[in-house]
Amino acid sequence: MDPHPSVVATKLLARKKFIDTGEQFNMIATSWIQFMIHDWIDHLEDTQQVELRAPHEIASACPLKSFKFFKTKRISTGEPDMNFGFLNTRTPWWDGSVIYGNNEEGMRRVRAFKEGKLRIGGDGLLEHDEKWIPVSGDVRNCWAGFSLLQALFVREHNAVCDLLKKLYRYARLVTSAVIAKIHTIDWTVELLKTDTLLAGMRVNWYGLLGKRFKDLFGHICGPVLSGLVGLRKPNDHGVPY
Repeated sequence: MDPHPSVVATKLLARKKFIDTGEQFNMIATSWIQFMIHDWIDHLEDTQQVELRAPHEIASACPLKSFKFFKTKRISTGEPDMNFGFLNTRTPWWDGSVIYGNNEEGMRRVRAFKEGKLRIGGDGLLEHDEKWIPVSGDVRNCWAGFSLLQALFVREHNAVCDLLKKLYRYARLVTSAVIAKIHTIDWTVELLKTDTLLAGMRVNWYGLLGKRFKDLFGHICGPVLSGLVGLRKPNDHGVPY
């Protein structure tokens, strides 16, 4: 430890004047790295604090003379070849725990329990509980930039829910149409098997001018004559699918 790492870092890396990085970095980068750290890993802390003091060579120029933090708590494993390990207070690595929570209680706290969505305020920002603590997955050391990213990705989650709901309804529309088509122009005409019914069912589905005309020319008539070739846009009468 001689020379001390802090002395080496100070001598080699200390900036004597402000160096503008231009458009390379901004405050969002600070928000993002904290957002990431809250979603990576955090070991259980012991009750014993460790203190790092600035070496005397740089103590006069260092605004922070010492820094205290809690040691990482060691947990006995009972294994002869590995007699200790560590417990995490966060579910480790990119599982979205920063917005979803680290345990069952945390996950239930952030859910809206409606259409799979997460809780979010009417203004698009995080909700707060009765103690004015933000309602989100992990809110330790939170500040405006960090909370904004949490709110952003809560809204992203909810947008995905809306999209999946829309896809569900679109898939339901297609599947329902296939069922209706089979019953109209396949099953019904086979059951009753008359030329009149066959013509009527095909008009019902393809319009008076028939499937070939519709496939070749599409919807060439206005709404008044829509019965000739069907509607350009279906009328769903307000149903959600």
